[in-house]
Amino acid sequence: MRTIALPNSDPEKAVAKFKDGVLELVVPKQEADKRQGRQLLIEE
Repeated sequence: MRTIALPNSDPEKAVAKFKDGVLELVVPKQEADKRQGRQLLIEE
């Protein structure tokens, strides 16, 4: 058994296929954090 770390991946959506002696793994990246920055008015 081998273990490979895949940071920023979504293991819940991983798919594996084995065909003609070839193992194909598809592990999508996690969605980026969609928070946006904002500007604040600094009063003196």
